[in-house]
Parts: sequence; structure tokens; C-alpha cells
Amino acid sequence: IYQSQRGDIYRKYLEQLLESGAAYYCFCTKEELDQERAEQQQKKLPPRYSGKCQSVSLEEAKKRIQEGEKAVIRFRVPENRDIAFQDLVRGEVSIHTREIADFVIAKDLDSPLYNFVVVIDDHEMNISHVIRGEDHISNTPKQILIFESFGWKTPEFAHLPLILNADKSKLSKRKNKVSVDDFLAEGFLPEALLNYLALLGWNTSDEQEIFSLEELIEKFDLSRVQKGGAIFDQKKLVW
Repeated sequence: IYQSQRGDIYRKYLEQLLESGAAYYCFCTKEELDQERAEQQQKKLPPRYSGKCQSVSLEEAKKRIQEGEKAVIRFRVPENRDIAFQDLVRGEVSIHTREIADFVIAKDLDSPLYNFVVVIDDHEMNISHVIRGEDHISNTPKQILIFESFGWKTPEFAHLPLILNADKSKLSKRKNKVSVDDFLAEGFLPEALLNYLALLGWNTSDEQEIFSLEELIEKFDLSRVQKGGAIFDQKKLVW
């Protein structure tokens, strides 16, 4: 599945949000947004979009776009409510909407952005569980709001701990060897690599450390995934 081939689907749902008022066109320039952010910082306020384009009607917005003005599409975040979800690794996570400004979901009708398209794809493909790294936790409340705006069922979320270097910095493909192919080329056995990766941030209730794939499938449970980051120790992998 390629998002680049699903433009008509995304456009349909963007138009639906615009028509319902759950999203709106924003005509603020980069310079205006930078000035707004600088003024907020001077007042020691958290930088966030003020919502000044919320009052522009869809009819007026379409006219301005036809006349050549540029506009992005923002999602209208509801005021004064908590967005809570039960994370399968972390338990209850709750974020207040005061911490989320109206966020951009598309550069235009033909250029949707990540937080929007993943919601559409998850719904269209009947995704039941979204399992991903903890660096996506801040995206989850935004995606839940988009699910709710369509009246769709929200999938269950599980945010896994990140894999870390020995100094507890984030493992990064810029600085580290992180391709499975690299390890296989060095002679590491696929079964050993899989076994080791499974134990990064997860364990069983006993002391077992060597698993077949069948045993991993049988014993794996998200409830035993740890919350803290897991150190990638190559000596342990070699063992």
C-alpha cells in the first residue's frame, strides 16, 4: 500500500472535515506565525497557534484560495477537555487539549500530513492495534481527536520503549549500525538476532533467555513490555 496512490481517499475525508467545521483553512504566513511565537515567548507563554483563522468561513476561504492565496488545513482542537487512552504498555495516559494547539493536517487538499493519513489508513484497513515507539505518544491524542471527529472506533495503542546505546542515548541510524542486513552480513544467525531483539524491553516471568520462534509467539504478551528504554548490548548479542 502506498500513500502516494491514495490521494483521492485522503482528499474526500479532508473535504468532509472542512464541511463539518472540524477543520479549517489557515492563511497565516510563516512570518506571522514566527512573530506570534516570539510574542508568546516574551510573555513566557508556551508557543502555540492562536486560532486566528478559525473564524474564516469555508466559503470565504475557498474564494481566497481561488484568488491565489496560500493556505494550510488545520484541525480544530476542542477546548478544555482531557484526551485519555489506555496504553497497553504504560497504562492510562491523559493529555489536556490546552497542550495541543490547532494542528496542521494538510498543506492543501492534495498534500495531507502524517497524523491525518495514518488515521484514514487505520480506519480503512480495520487496524485493531497500533504498536509503535514511545516517541509517538505525543501524536496519539491528535490522532484520537481525528478518529472521534469522524465518529470512528479508536484502535488500541501500545507505545514500546526505545532501544538505547550504552550511554542511554537513542539508537540512531545516523550514528549506529541498525540494519538487520549488516548483522547478518557479519555472520549473526537470524534466530539469534530475533531472540535478542525480542528480549529488548520484554521478558518472561521466568529466567528463560533462549527461545525458538514458536516459544516467543506462545509466550509474548504486551503486558510484560517494560516502560524504560532497553540498552542494545552487542556483547550480549554475541553471547
